[in-house]
Amino acid sequence: MDHIGDDRLFLAPSITWRPSADTELTLLVHHQEDRTGSTTQFLPHQGTLLPNVNGQLPSNTFISEPDVELYRAIQSNVSLFARHRFNPHFEYRLSARGSWSDVNYQTMYPNSYFNPLNPWVQPGEAGYVGPQRSTTRYISYSFPESRAYSIDHQFQANFRTGGVEHTLLFGVDGQQYRQFMESGSALTTPIDLFDPVYGNYVEPVVTRKATTEQEQLGVYLQDQIRLGGWNLILGVRRDEATTRSIAVDAKVTEKTSDATTYRAGLLYAFEGGLSAYVSYSESFLPVAGANIYGEPFEPQMGKQWEAGLKWQPAPQYLATAAVFDIRDTNRLTADPTNPQNRIQTGEVQSRGFEVEGRAIFREVYDLSVNYTYNEVEVSESTNPLEVGKPFASQPLHAASAWGTRRFRIGADGELSLGLGVRYVGETTDQDANRLFILKTPAVTLFDALAAYEQDNWRLSLNVQNLEDEYYFSSCLVRGDCFIGSRRKVIGALTYRF
Repeated sequence: MDHIGDDRLFLAPSITWRPSADTELTLLVHHQEDRTGSTTQFLPHQGTLLPNVNGQLPSNTFISEPDVELYRAIQSNVSLFARHRFNPHFEYRLSARGSWSDVNYQTMYPNSYFNPLNPWVQPGEAGYVGPQRSTTRYISYSFPESRAYSIDHQFQANFRTGGVEHTLLFGVDGQQYRQFMESGSALTTPIDLFDPVYGNYVEPVVTRKATTEQEQLGVYLQDQIRLGGWNLILGVRRDEATTRSIAVDAKVTEKTSDATTYRAGLLYAFEGGLSAYVSYSESFLPVAGANIYGEPFEPQMGKQWEAGLKWQPAPQYLATAAVFDIRDTNRLTADPTNPQNRIQTGEVQSRGFEVEGRAIFREVYDLSVNYTYNEVEVSESTNPLEVGKPFASQPLHAASAWGTRRFRIGADGELSLGLGVRYVGETTDQDANRLFILKTPAVTLFDALAAYEQDNWRLSLNVQNLEDEYYFSSCLVRGDCFIGSRRKVIGALTYRF
């Protein structure tokens, strides 16, 4: 993308201490600094997915300003993992983490949300240089400062009752989250997308400030039971969460939610490496943050059914098949009437099946294939016309295949050559009233790998989108298309001590 760099500093030291065979402590530190910009330029429909009288927009089209576009993020976290085994049957585990993040995000995007079919500057308006060329822009910025702390205590007991084996797990976890957000957006000057000239813009000052706090406490119990070829898992969890939104005038809006969720799974292992299973699980996920009106989000609730088969006749062969039905309520999505706001969908249902196979032939050929059929749609909504609406950017069909061939080079060298193909099916998006339907075409992409290993050294070259295909990852009816990643080549030299 023109005018956008991509610089990163990443440090991740760790240390593990084992004072005895029964005790272990690990400390992980993660520090990362990024300085880049947004490569998702929110390009209009005309010139990307739909025809434009001036032709197709190049994939590197930059509609922001070089001295405005910025994504500067500094994030750090410290994690502690501890384990102590009191005896062969009883063990304690601890996981704790503190995270800190400061972000400076500034960007511009076309003003196409309110008129996605015709976002262009019209004759007689300021900035007009021709039909379907210029569009007005929004300038937007946000400066979130986030702090998060979490801790999880687990006690595990292994025992038998007669011929039945049990792995009993009891735990208590909690987390605390706080975010201060300063953000703003406003309409600014237009730009010619086919011949952009930078530097002519007005930076309005429109600022919103808000603080969000969240606390969650959970208690859970799980028992994994084994008898012969039968494996049964039963679990229950109780959560309570409080979310507060603090406005600039110190007005506090608070929401407290609680839920009891369950999970169960049953698997039977037949002779010959075949296993059959069925599972059910529920989820409770407090959603941090608030909408632009300062109202905290409702927790996201979910239910999942799954059943499947696993077949592994030998260690080098594995085949799986599964059917699933997943329902999520209160999932966050973009507000179709306001790009600065997020709303929650009533219920989204995802149902389908997946098959996957992996095999190693003659110890030098690796092959994996995968196919997924996933129908995702809005199943419940306060707007009856929205029920049955496909969920944006979710393909009905997806498939992939990858093959690798390894060659011995000399006494201790190995060369690996790989080729893969990815297929992402057509996606559909439509407005809540089903008056405007937009389809993003399916795409087939190829990837490749070449790697050489000898002793402790490894030299590799990965290529994604080998043919440098121009395609769209998704197009939304709200007024923008996202161009998919062009050819990406990554080289790496690794030494293992």
